[in-house]
Amino acid sequence: MKIPLHPNSFPHTATVAKVFLLGLILSLPQVSQSQTQIFKANNTTNLDLGASWVGGVVPGSNNIIVYNNTNSASTTGTIGSGLSVAGILFSTNPSSNINITNASGGTGILGLGASGIDIRTSINRTLTIGTPIILNADQTWYTGLTNANTAMINANGVISGTAKLTIEGAVNSSNQYVLLATNNTFSGGLTLN
Repeated sequence: MKIPLHPNSFPHTATVAKVFLLGLILSLPQVSQSQTQIFKANNTTNLDLGASWVGGVVPGSNNIIVYNNTNSASTTGTIGSGLSVAGILFSTNPSSNINITNASGGTGILGLGASGIDIRTSINRTLTIGTPIILNADQTWYTGLTNANTAMINANGVISGTAKLTIEGAVNSSNQYVLLATNNTFSGGLTLN
């Protein structure tokens, strides 16, 4: 005998689906409403000058700086007096590796906020930061999504601050690494995931 099912026979199905969807949304990396992405212009102007960025404004602590596949001339960015941003993002695969260094005679420090570094979309790209870095908030640095991606972060300058650094990448991949190349002084701890 067939028992007819009424839509109200499963009253919790919609609730379960909503909770699942909410959980999925909350597990995605979030950009704060107050954080704006500022794209790197395709030039070699110092990163702490407005002309280096699309829109002509120097990024600040509420901005995520973005490199993408239009960056062919801007593979080396220099910092003169310092730059403090919410984070660094590769939104698409940059045309080549990206290097952030001090300008000649510069003493710039790169301050990174809660958005950290995210180069998960890159394939065969390395982000090298030669300036000192200060961790202004607890943050995560993400490398590639799969073992096939070669996505690396080289931090060659001293990393300081009191925040926690978490490093995320594909499990068991020899193609993805984060190199902390010097004696660092940050005190918030290091977690490897």
